[in-house]
Amino acid sequence: MNKKVDRILIAEDTEVARVAMSKTLADSGYSVVEADCGEVALAECQRKMPDLAIIDIGLPDLSGLVVADYIKDHIPFIVVTADGSHASRQECIGAGAYSYLVKPFNPNQLTPIVETALARARDHYNISLALDRTQKFNIAVGIIMARKALSVEEAKAKLLKSATDSRKSAAEKADEVIQANSAFNL
Repeated sequence: MNKKVDRILIAEDTEVARVAMSKTLADSGYSVVEADCGEVALAECQRKMPDLAIIDIGLPDLSGLVVADYIKDHIPFIVVTADGSHASRQECIGAGAYSYLVKPFNPNQLTPIVETALARARDHYNISLALDRTQKFNIAVGIIMARKALSVEEAKAKLLKSATDSRKSAAEKADEVIQANSAFNL
């Protein structure tokens, strides 16, 4: 069984720092994509869809926070900056950064921070997925209630029985009910 290798984007204009981070992460088993400016970082995010981005705030063409604003809904990110002030840290965390590294930093700090950020991102994704499934289940129950004039408990039981009978998950059956209702209402 092959384990998925996480892809990390490093957006850093200082070559020495970028190469050091890249080597550290590659040595830890990550696939690394490098960008030396904001425009390249955004293009690489679209092309490679990394699992995590490490973004220097002081990129030469776009602020790292501008880059982060474009990707934050799809790609978790860590901020790297020379500004260790409390205000800067608050601004970055407020912008959605999973973590904040102040340059210069010990390369040994990087891998544990990346691992923690990836774990948080997976947890967030799993929670969002669970909420989405719960929402769809509840919508399907509401549709069944309205169509069949059933109580909540009766509609849930009907949906679960239908899922079991068709050897599908409750989420799959809920999707079918929602799609059928959408088609019916056209």
